[in-house]
Amino acid sequence: LHGLPAGRYYVQADKEELLGGTERLSFGAAESTTAWKLAAGEEKRDVGLALREEKLSTISGRLLNRETGEPIANQMILARGRVSSYTQTGRDGSFRFRGLVAGGYDVHGGVNGAPSVIGASLPFFIRHYDIPAADSPTGDLNDLTIRTGRGINIKGRVRAAGDDLPAKISVSLRALKVQSSNPIASPTTRPDGSFEIASVQPGTYELILKLLGPSADVIYRSFFLDDLSVDGKNTNDTKFEVPEAAAALDLSVTIDFRVGGIAGKIVDANDQPVPKTNVVLLSADPTKRQSNQYRGQTESYQEGQFSLSGIAPGDYLMALWPGDDVSQVLDPEIFSVLEKHMVRVSVGRSASITQNLVLKIGRASCR
Repeated sequence: LHGLPAGRYYVQADKEELLGGTERLSFGAAESTTAWKLAAGEEKRDVGLALREEKLSTISGRLLNRETGEPIANQMILARGRVSSYTQTGRDGSFRFRGLVAGGYDVHGGVNGAPSVIGASLPFFIRHYDIPAADSPTGDLNDLTIRTGRGINIKGRVRAAGDDLPAKISVSLRALKVQSSNPIASPTTRPDGSFEIASVQPGTYELILKLLGPSADVIYRSFFLDDLSVDGKNTNDTKFEVPEAAAALDLSVTIDFRVGGIAGKIVDANDQPVPKTNVVLLSADPTKRQSNQYRGQTESYQEGQFSLSGIAPGDYLMALWPGDDVSQVLDPEIFSVLEKHMVRVSVGRSASITQNLVLKIGRASCR
C-alpha cells in the first residue's frame, strides 16, 4: 500500500476460493483489531495479519407479487455486500444465495436494479439483511418473503407543541442501511397537518421534516421530533420500520419548538481564551448518537466563547476536538478514550444553560 497520507488505518484482507461464477467454496479474512498510526513520510514494514476461515452462510426465500400473491419466476436478483452473489428465482419464486460471509447485504433486482439480464417486467426492489457474525449460532437467513410491486401507503399527521403548527411542512423519508439513501417523496402537509406518502417499499426509514414558507422556501427554525408513533405505538426515535407484510401505516408526529441551548467559554489552564476549537455535543444515550437530532458541534470564537442552539431535551456529553473532522469522535476506539474526559450536561425544554470548558493537556474539564 503506497501513497497514504498521515492518519489512522485499519487494514483488511480477503481471500476467496471460487468454483465457477459466484459459487464460493471458502472465504478467508484478516483485519487489524486496532488502528495503525502512520506519520507523514513514515513507512511500516513486516506488518502481519492472521488469516482466518469464515463461515459461509445463505440467504433464501421467495419472491412474490404484492398485489396477486403469485410467485415471480425466472428473475435474476443480486445480493451485494462484503461479497456479491446473484441467483435466479425458481418456478415457485424461490431463491437462494450461497457462500455469503457475515455482514450487511442489499438484495435487489428489477428495472434499474441489478444485472442487465433482468426482465423489465419486474419492478425495482431493494431489501437489506444482516448475516450475524461468525460466532453466532445461526448465520443463515432462510424463509424470507420479498413482495414486489406497488409499495405501502403511509398516512399521517403532524402536530406541534410550544407554538402554532406551521402552515406547510415538507415530509420525506430516507432509507437507512441500504446503499441508496436519497429521500423518498416530499409531500407537504395540509392545513390540519395531515399528509400521505404513496408506494413506500418495506425497509427502515428516517423521518425528515422541513418547515416551509408561503413560497415553499425552507424556514430555518429550530424544533425537535418529540414523538413518532406508528399505528399507535411510540418508536421513541426518528426512525421506523415499514414491514414486508404491511398493507398501510398510520404515523402520528409531534414536533416541539421548545428547544434548549448551551453557551460557554473555553480557556486553558492559565485562564486564557482558546479560540477556533471545535466543541462536540453527543447524546449520553448510545442508541441516539447516530441521530442528527441528538448531536451538535460548533467552534469557539476569538475570545473563546461558544454557543450551541436548537438542542433537543436530554442528557449529553461535551468534548473539545482539535481536528476538523468531528465525525471521528464516533469512531469506537476514539470515543472509548475521549469519553473519560467528556463533560456531562442536561438540557431541558426551553432551557439555556452555561457550561464553561477548560482545555488541559490531554483533556477538557468543566468549570
